[in-house]
Amino acid sequence: MNLSARLLEIRCEEGVPVWSVTDNKLLVLSTSPKSGKTWISVGVCRMLSNLGLRVAPYKAVAVLRAEVPTRSEAPVSASSLFHQCAAARVTFDPCMNPVTVVPEKRGRGLLYLGGVPTADVAVDLDDTLDIRQLPAYLQERIRSMVVGSYQTIQSAFDFVVIEGAGSPIDLPPMADLANTWMAEITDASALLLCKATRGGVAAAIVGTHACLPAGVRAQVRGYVLNDVVEERFTDHVTQMAAPHIAWPCLGTIPHIPVWDDYDGPTKDEWYDEWARVVAETVDFTHIGWTLEGSH
Repeated sequence: MNLSARLLEIRCEEGVPVWSVTDNKLLVLSTSPKSGKTWISVGVCRMLSNLGLRVAPYKAVAVLRAEVPTRSEAPVSASSLFHQCAAARVTFDPCMNPVTVVPEKRGRGLLYLGGVPTADVAVDLDDTLDIRQLPAYLQERIRSMVVGSYQTIQSAFDFVVIEGAGSPIDLPPMADLANTWMAEITDASALLLCKATRGGVAAAIVGTHACLPAGVRAQVRGYVLNDVVEERFTDHVTQMAAPHIAWPCLGTIPHIPVWDDYDGPTKDEWYDEWARVVAETVDFTHIGWTLEGSH
């Protein structure tokens, strides 16, 4: 059954905003690497799991970092979705992350496809892979693997939280498997995340809006400011960006110090509290969800 064709009526514990979901996928993008895509994905995964959905994380391309935890017996690609799977209460499936790069030295890394070491590659960007460096046959193999793995996960779960990689404007669309290409093949509604404490936020949002392909730009329902310390900062950013873009600000997520050391031991209640923050601070009505009790 096509879950996007029917309303998924969900209930949750009292005190947490309850969203009724009308689609079966969400794409999380950001203006730059390390902007918090993982933590937004974690929050949405736990929020939807708490609402009764069978939810799965999906990340087409991941460049691992040493601080991401995993278990020694797990596939190397499991490291990329450690927290997301825990938040969603699911066991990692290699289809959730078909393309993984493990940096080995500055500028180089080992490419894994479906958990199998495949090729030595250049790592020119912090958080994603430029497949143009690969032979044509391997590029096509990777594209086919990404499509097949996504379809497998989508058919097995009620909802898929698709996490992008890096910035969606650093690579040409056909080379950007994790962002613009995933947006096009899934037709998913998307959120654009921007880290407030990084600086240059309004310029990053406006620039991303201007440089995205028109179709993907239309799929982005709005932007979310992450790691906000002072609320007055939000007002300035939204006022600066508004004349130049068609996206609304969907919310501001505060700076929460407990997440600064996110490679520490995982505690299930952390995911619940973070899900509460996401549910309370992000306005999902722009992606077609409805808040229970609203009219």
